[in-house]
Order: sequence, then C-alpha cells, then structure tokens
Amino acid sequence: MTDDALTPASATPEPEPATAKPRRRVVRWVVLGVVGVVALLVLAAAWVGVRGLMAKSELEAAIPLVSGLQDDVASGDLAAAQATVAEVSARTSNAHALTSDPIWMLAEGLPVAGPNLTGFRELASITDDLVQGVMVPIANLGDTLDPAALKPVDGRIDLAPFAEASAVVDSAKGELAASLERVTALDTSDAVSQIRQARAQLEDMLGPLLPLLDQASDLVGIAPKLLGADGPRDYLIVFQGNAEARALGGQTGSWVQVTADNGKIELVRQESIAVLRNPTPVIGLSQEQLTLWPGAGYDPSNATMVPRLDLSAQTAAAFWNNRFGVDPDAVFFIDPVAIGYLLEGTGPIDLSSGDTIDATTAADFLLNGIYLKYNVGTEPEVNASQEVVFESFATEFFAKLMSGDFDPAAAASGAVKSGNEHRLLAWFFDEPERQLLGILPFGLETPVLDDTTAGFGVYITDNLGSKMTYYLDAKVELGQRVCGADGGYEVRVTLTNTVKPGEGASIPDYIGRSQGGNFRILTTLYAPPGSTFVGASGWDATFTPVTATDGQYPAMVQRLVLTPGQTLTATFVLSSPDVRLDRTLEAYVTPLARPTPVTTFDYAC
Repeated sequence: MTDDALTPASATPEPEPATAKPRRRVVRWVVLGVVGVVALLVLAAAWVGVRGLMAKSELEAAIPLVSGLQDDVASGDLAAAQATVAEVSARTSNAHALTSDPIWMLAEGLPVAGPNLTGFRELASITDDLVQGVMVPIANLGDTLDPAALKPVDGRIDLAPFAEASAVVDSAKGELAASLERVTALDTSDAVSQIRQARAQLEDMLGPLLPLLDQASDLVGIAPKLLGADGPRDYLIVFQGNAEARALGGQTGSWVQVTADNGKIELVRQESIAVLRNPTPVIGLSQEQLTLWPGAGYDPSNATMVPRLDLSAQTAAAFWNNRFGVDPDAVFFIDPVAIGYLLEGTGPIDLSSGDTIDATTAADFLLNGIYLKYNVGTEPEVNASQEVVFESFATEFFAKLMSGDFDPAAAASGAVKSGNEHRLLAWFFDEPERQLLGILPFGLETPVLDDTTAGFGVYITDNLGSKMTYYLDAKVELGQRVCGADGGYEVRVTLTNTVKPGEGASIPDYIGRSQGGNFRILTTLYAPPGSTFVGASGWDATFTPVTATDGQYPAMVQRLVLTPGQTLTATFVLSSPDVRLDRTLEAYVTPLARPTPVTTFDYAC
C-alpha cells in the first residue's frame, strides 16, 4: 500500500467560490456602518446632552442676576442695572446658541426626546428674544431718560429724549407681545413636566408685563404734553399747613401758579389767601356736605376741608379763576413734611429773611418755627411777615429746581414718598390724563369697600383756628366682628397733646389762641357704605355730634378737648349687614406733622 493510498480523499483542497470574499467584505462594511451610525448617534446624543446642560446652566445663572437687577432698579443704581442686563444678555444669548445648532435640530425628530428638545429650544429662544428685544433696549433707555439729563437748563427741560424713549418703549411692547404669543402657542403637551412648567411660568410672567409696558409707554408719551409741547399748561400749587389741620392736610395758605410752555417752566404768580377770599361760595356743595363741613367753599384757607380730592381741587381752581381768570390744568397740594422730603434732593434753601431750611428742619420750621419767630404785631402784620417768608421759600425753591442744581433721583424719591403718605396730591381736570396718571401715587380715592377691603376715613380738623395741631399725635385702631347674624365695626381714635404740662402758657397767642396749650379737635369718621352708627364713647360730652351722609358714606363728627400732656381714646361703633372677616381693614387718616399708626385689634363678641 502506498502512502497515497493512505491519504483520505477529503483532504484534497477544493477551490473557493468566487463570491465568498465579496460577501465577507459586505458583512464587514455593514457591521462597521452600524457601529459607525451607533457611534454617531452616541456622539450626537452626547453633543445634545452636553449642550443642553450648558444651556440649562446659562439660564439658571441668569435667574439670580434678574433678582439682583430688581435691587439695582430699586436703589436707583443705573450703571449696575445696565451691567446686570448685559450679563443676563450674554447668558441667554449663549443658551439660545447652544440649542440652535443643526445636530440639536436633527435630534428634535427623535421619538420621546424630540418634544423635550423642541420645547427647550423654543423657551431658550423666546427668553433670549425677550432679553435682547425688551430688557436691553429698556435698560439702555436709562441713558436717554437719565434724571440728570432731564434736569432743567436755564428753566427749560429738553423734550427730545421723550420722543426717542417713546419709540424704544413701543418697540419693546411689540417684542413682548410677540413673545407672549409664541409662548401661548407653544405645545409642550408631549414634553416632560419640567418643560411644561417652565412654559406656564414664562406665560404667567409675561402676561402682567404687557400692561406695565403700556403704562410706561403712556407716561413717556404724555410727558411732553404735560410740559407744554402742545401749548402752555397752567398748574396751581397750593401749600397746606398741617399745624392747622383740615381733612386732607391743613390750612391752604400760600398759592403758586406755574406755567409750562414747550419745556420752559416759569413761576408766574404767587398769592396768599387774603387776595383770594370771596363773599360767596365758589363751588356748590350738597347740603349733607355742608352739614358735615360748614363754611366749606367760602374761605380759600378751607380748600381741603371736604375730604374729596376732586372737590378740593375744584374749590382751589375756582378761587384762582375767580380772582385771576385762569383755569388750571391741574392742582397740586403739598405740605411741609413733603417739602422736607423734596429737600433731600435740593439741599438747603436760604431765604430772604435770613432763615435757612433743609430736609431735617423744613417741617418743624414751616409748621411751627415760623409762627414762634414771626408773631409780633397785629394779626394782619403777623400774617404779612409770615407770608414774606413763605413767598421767599417758594421763590428760592423753584429757582433751585429750574437751575438744575439738585439731585433728581433723590427729589423723585422724595416725591414718591410724599405721595405714598398723601402729603403730595394732584388732580388733573382732563379725565383721560387723570386716568393715565392714576398709576402714580399722587391721587386719593375715597374709602374703598370691595371684596378684599373695608376702608374708613378718619379726618382731623382744628376747631380753634389755631396752629396747635403741630403738637398733636394720633393713633387709629380698627376692629370688625360677626356675632351670629350681626356684624359690626369699632374705630378707636387716640389723640395726644404733646405740649408738656406747665408749658402751655408760653405758647404765643397766635399759635394757641389764648387757650393755655389746650386743643379742640374735631374728628370726622367716614364709614363703609351700608354701615349705621350705633354708638360713640369717650368724646367731649359738651359737643353735639353731627351725623350725615356724604354720597354713599355714613359720617359722624365728634370732638375732643385735650389739656397739655393729656392722651384720650374715643370710639365710634357701627353695625353693618355686610361685615366680612376676610376683608382687610384700612383707614386714610389726615396727615399730621408726624406719622399716624393705623392698626387692627380683635373685636370680640
């Protein structure tokens, strides 16, 4: 047997098919292709994920910046606010760019993840559009409407910046409206809850902003008109003296007319009440109002006696028109405490009398010091000497404002503070203007009764013709209760004579009317509509109370007499079928020389 015979027939190699190598190559390429696609998908997912985290980080970093921006605006730090807006702009711009590249857009077609990516991108885009189209231009307006740039120069305020600002605000309004429309239309129903919540929060935030921009647009738009762009405007400024209290502040002793014409502002005339007196009423009041406020409408010193700002303004305007033939476009009432707040912006004022007043001394001097210093001679002589001082103050204060020699931000802050305390009031006779300017704190509504608030008016009036309410401190406490089917209110009024015992005799007769430091104070309460007075206690038993109705408000007048150092508390008690314990109790109280605290107490059954 040969070796060949021992070799198996299967060991003989057969030729390889011609198609085997190409098939193997195809498989290899398919496998590599699949691996490549998977790798690309992984890389794309990683790309989108990383950029999403980066975008999320940018937006989260912007949130505390916006909170800080509110602090910058509140403090009036324009430079800091603009720097903050610039940083917010950079953050939101980065977030928008990170979510807008082609890979992100392709990934939005994926199931499950796609709606989340689309929602995130849209929200980042809308947020950035808001910042670039609203926040940045509004912040840059700070340069255009910088209070320092709007200060008068040679008695004139430049009106051009208002036109520039109006265009910017209108553009921002359009951008905000478009963004709100996009947010409202954005469908995030298939997205995760975080995306849905972010969309809802953005919509809730933008909704209230649109009316605010509307208001800003209105204010910027009307400013040139108020400054006489459409023709001269006449404003009557009436100074109140809280040392002789009236319902809305005090005796109206010094009056000034200011005219604005194409930005130029001039003090045209100033007069005392002596030349304004009229033998007949200058305004018609109801018999009920005259019952509560006898003598109102006859004497210019009582222009703010009736506690309705519209009637007080009409009364003042009628006195002025009756004497000078001028119908003011608006009437402003201001008291010496408010003047002190404004002097924070102007610095000290040197008077022709040799007196100097500043923010810390204005109220005390104008309410008391002037009467202590200038009180020699007959009453007409005393009045004349005091009027010289008041007129000097008005002239010098106005001159300082018109020269631009003041800090406008501080003065504006003082004006707002005065308005919030009802010490600076304004009434515009043109109703559209009045409605538009109603967002500013210089109006005064009658007490409110609505679903959330029950309001009272506590009006304090000097009953001696003295200057003694400078020495008066007050406190008001409000209570309400529902006992079974019966509802009711109690209002406690506490008055303090701050004249020290034994010092009353040293008070000049011009101030104290020879009463040895004693007070006679009328207190009038306006109660919520539907209320009925059912009791009063602690008041002067020798005084006959007066009850009447002023429009929808039931009202009662009572009196207290206080000796030096004395404190008395007296009450008004009312029933009402409409007491609701979920309402907030509020009270307007006549502004006095010092703040009057208003609190609530537990009015138990």
